[in-house]
Amino acid sequence: MESILSLCCTMVLYLVSTKKFNLFLDNGMNILYTKTRSHF
Repeated sequence: MESILSLCCTMVLYLVSTKKFNLFLDNGMNILYTKTRSHF
């Protein structure tokens, strides 16, 4: 369990360091927004 958590942290840090995290987050938010909007 702890190894998985550390792996996730490493991935997040890697994404943040490569500045791709913001792009990934934006895409995820857009997808969530459109999905929730289609439900309502």
